[in-house]
Amino acid sequence: MLRGTRRLKKRYQRTTTQKRHIRTNGQPSIIPTKWMPITVVATSLIGISYSLFGTMTTTATPQLAQAQEDILEPTGVSMRSVIPSFAKVQDSLAAVGYADAENYPQVVVVGIQSSGKSSVLEMIVGEEFVPKGEGTVTKVPLVITLHHIDQNDKWAEFPGTSSKKIRDFSVVKRKILEGNRQFSSEPIRLDIYSPDVVDLRLVDLPGLIHNPTKHQPKNTREMIKDICKNYIKNERTVILAVTEGNTDIQTSEALRFARKYDTEGSRTICVLTKLDLVKDSDINNVLSSLQKLPLRLGYVGVKCRTNQELRQGISILESREIEDNFFKFHNRWDKSGLNTKTGGLATELSNMLEKKVMHFLPEIVDKLRNDLYKLSKELEECGYSPKNEYQRVISLLGDF
Repeated sequence: MLRGTRRLKKRYQRTTTQKRHIRTNGQPSIIPTKWMPITVVATSLIGISYSLFGTMTTTATPQLAQAQEDILEPTGVSMRSVIPSFAKVQDSLAAVGYADAENYPQVVVVGIQSSGKSSVLEMIVGEEFVPKGEGTVTKVPLVITLHHIDQNDKWAEFPGTSSKKIRDFSVVKRKILEGNRQFSSEPIRLDIYSPDVVDLRLVDLPGLIHNPTKHQPKNTREMIKDICKNYIKNERTVILAVTEGNTDIQTSEALRFARKYDTEGSRTICVLTKLDLVKDSDINNVLSSLQKLPLRLGYVGVKCRTNQELRQGISILESREIEDNFFKFHNRWDKSGLNTKTGGLATELSNMLEKKVMHFLPEIVDKLRNDLYKLSKELEECGYSPKNEYQRVISLLGDF
């Protein structure tokens, strides 16, 4: 629901930010906290709703079946992903204060510090853009939306800010670092457009820690867990748990944390990093551990750049070739049935997310339609009735 202010009827023309919640007939108001003229709020929400309903369908009807046929080939491979348009609607709803938008389907990435989480993200994107260093560098969620484009260009944007297309990814890294001054659940949003990525939405969460450093607050561990919990507890999310393959999988902090909120392991996929550090004599032990902790979405083994390769200036493109050669030479991983390589991981995550969006879309549309109706009632109580716009949206919904 959207947050609001007191005494709505007397204050609906004010534009100052309000932090208090109002209740209308015992229910929280759905007028936003970041206040703007009420007519603008109505127009924004109705316009966003029109965008959603104009491109996607609701409950299980012939229209939904047709939409799925348009999006998927007979093999189930995505031809025209719904992820970019859905992510745009999600961000637009979040921008006007619609809190439920943060609970829409997305892939959340969790792992302890130094588990290789940042390296996995950079291998997926194909660019170095994640700040690294000693201690906790990522203090806020980083929402990354990848857009596949059919042109020989690559750039990044920070939506909702004045920044334009950024083609120098060292600038992207600096801007992310500037937004990481203190721990917060308020995310940084980053859009990346490239012909080398798949359509995907990832949320990079702060790395889990065992104990804070001497320069960190004593409750740092709890603050990080609270931020991560808000994302992974949502049943609509896919949890990407990153853990080191050269350690005991059964004691993995990332898997333990994910399992706390996904008790059946039905929406968790685990990425095993640093497999190049696993001795040949220990491979069978690692594979045996995976069988003891079954995940419905499975495990994926990857090899990212080592510290030595980073010092040598090995690029991400070169590291992908090194990864390919590593798994060709150490083929016991592939022969065991373990999925490998970051390229395949990105495609798999994109397909998983698209299925999540299509599965939860009817539920999302229904709730948005109900909230839109409640908003129109509140507007009428204020003396403003978006009758024409509201009826147009309801008419569209009736077609589904």
